[in-house]
Amino acid sequence: MDVVDYEYIRSCGVHGVHAHNQFDALVGSQREIWIGSDHSGVIRESTGPMSFFTEEGRTRWEAAGRQNLCHGPSIDLFAPGCLSGSRSRRAGLVAHPGGLEAALNARRPLTLRTVQSWLGEAVVEPEFCRAL
Repeated sequence: MDVVDYEYIRSCGVHGVHAHNQFDALVGSQREIWIGSDHSGVIRESTGPMSFFTEEGRTRWEAAGRQNLCHGPSIDLFAPGCLSGSRSRRAGLVAHPGGLEAALNARRPLTLRTVQSWLGEAVVEPEFCRAL
């Protein structure tokens, strides 16, 4: 039986909700992810609390029907092979014989999509961030 190694990442953030000409709000988010070396895993997400930039914005949100801007918690399970992550991509770069910076330079041009895929679901070492 193979042993699966899991990487755990917990993150908190906030995102803006913009309802044109009605209100602007900030909604908090919390995310926990366990990524297995076999690409299995679990993602747990929830949002909230929410806040408004102005009382006028809160009043407009209430007048628009108090749309629920928060959700969760939700839990998503992933079978082996179903959860990609940047662990293997990052490992390939770090193992490059010319070093991390040489590995990144060999992949030019770097797109924002590529950068996001390497940093998205990873515990990222400071050297990796600097080089990227």
